[in-house]
This record gives sequence, C-alpha cells and structure tokens, in this order.
Amino acid sequence: MTLKPYLDELADPRVELSEKQLARLSHLDRDEIDELKHSWRSLGTDRRREVVQRASSIIEEDIESDFDDLFKVGLDDEDSAVRVASIQGLWEYTGRDLIRRLVTLLRDDPDPGVRSTAALALGRYIVLGEFDEIPPEYVKRAEDALRQSYEEDPEVEVRARSLESIGASSQPYVQDLITRSHESGNYRLRLSAIHAMGRNCDERWMPILLQEMGDEEPEVRFEAVGAVGQVADESAINAIAELIEDEDREVQFAAIEALGHIGGRRVKQHLRLVLKSGDEALRDAAQQALDEADFEEDPMTKEYQI
Repeated sequence: MTLKPYLDELADPRVELSEKQLARLSHLDRDEIDELKHSWRSLGTDRRREVVQRASSIIEEDIESDFDDLFKVGLDDEDSAVRVASIQGLWEYTGRDLIRRLVTLLRDDPDPGVRSTAALALGRYIVLGEFDEIPPEYVKRAEDALRQSYEEDPEVEVRARSLESIGASSQPYVQDLITRSHESGNYRLRLSAIHAMGRNCDERWMPILLQEMGDEEPEVRFEAVGAVGQVADESAINAIAELIEDEDREVQFAAIEALGHIGGRRVKQHLRLVLKSGDEALRDAAQQALDEADFEEDPMTKEYQI
C-alpha cells in the first residue's frame, strides 16, 4: 500500500496530526522509505518538526512502534530542530550504520545544538565497545570523532558533550582529557569532567568526587553524587546518604538514585529510612532505588517487600 495519500494529507497544515494515523510511518518497507524521502520536504518545516517530535513521544509509550527510518530521513533535514529531534528519536538505536552519520553531523553540522546531540548519541557506541558488543573499528571511528570534537570544536557545549560521551572509554588518553577539563577553570567543562568520571567507572576519581559532593554549587553536587553512584564505591555510602537532606531538590533525588546503583545491606538501611519520610516524592524515589538494588542482587525479584 502506497504512502502517498497519507503524505499528501500530512502536507496540509490544516489537518490535525493524529498519533493513530502517524503509525503509518512505523515499520516502513523500502518503497515506503523512498516515498517518504521524496515527499518529506513538501510537509513544511513546522509539520516535519511535529511529526518527528510526536513519533518520539509514541515510542516512549509503545515499544512495538518503529520509527527508525523516519528519524533517519530527519537526520538530513534542512531544519536543525528536526535534526536534533531525529537524533533523539534514535537514542535506543544501536545499528552500526548510524555511526558514520552521527560522526558527520558532529564534525560538519553548522548548528552547535545538533553537534552536541550527535556527540551524546555517539556515547552509546563507546559503551557498546567497552562490552565488546561492536567491532573495534567502529568504536575507534566514534572515539576519534569525539576526541577531535573535544579538541577542536569552537563551542564549549559541544566539547563538553563530547567529553561526557568519550568518558566511558577505557583508553588511557581519556583520563587525561577528563583531568584537563576538570582543571581547566571552565565551569561547564568542569561539570562535564565530573560526569565523565562517573562514566569512566574508575575508583581513581573517588577522592575528587567526594570533595565535589561538598561543593557550594548544587550543579556540582548533583553531577558528583551521580558519578559516585556510577563508580559504585561502597565507601561513599554514608556521604551519599547525607545528601538526601541536601537543600537542593535535584541533589536529593540524585543521591537516592546513586544509592540504588550501589545496592547492598547498608544502602537498604538508608533507603528504608526515607520510606518513613513525610515527603511522598522522596518515598517514591527511595522505593524505586530499593527495587533497583534488589534487582541487582536477584534479577527475578520484581518488587521490594517492606
């Protein structure tokens, strides 16, 4: 069945976009992909933005939907907002074919928001490489692009995002990049360096992270406690638990989540105390953290029993 009637309908800005009808763009075959490419620009900028954004919302609720081919078409859109939304729509996509396109966007796209988003998206391939789930040559392509972006991009936000993504790599030079950024005197790069320390999962960063958990800036505490949770060093449990009483709301939730990542008997003791709190949101967060801690111990466990 041809897509053309539906694409013609989409091109009319007076027609309300229906999520049920948008499902026509899910699970496209080769001929339908060609039709979509041919008609895509005729939809108009606002409608193209709406389509990729609504498709992204759908896949969060419906795991059976597959708009990957739609998002791939959006990667070449002339509008930067469509390109950003398309990259985000492919967040869970792990096909190797996407690496080349993300690298091109990171290196050549004129919009720093697109480059930043592409840098973050490449990070999942670094993680896959660390678990030997994709061939080394693909990982190197992603690492080389991120390293070049960190060194050369004129926008600090793009450099920061590149550092965060490459931080998951165990290559020796990565730790040097993290240290340089942390000591650079640039606040944005410092935050990304702390984030990258967590993705690096090396206990060598713990003295720095513990110190940053006591910083006067909430953003720094937030990144630091999250990073400690990723490193999962049990020696930091008490220090993390203290931040559940932090004056900043986001830091409180980050501390609870970090405890869930670490798990173990001592963590559960701290989280059980939060379950007695009068703060419903904190109680909910603590329950989720307990569920995660239990799952790490026994993946067959579905719910924490108080």
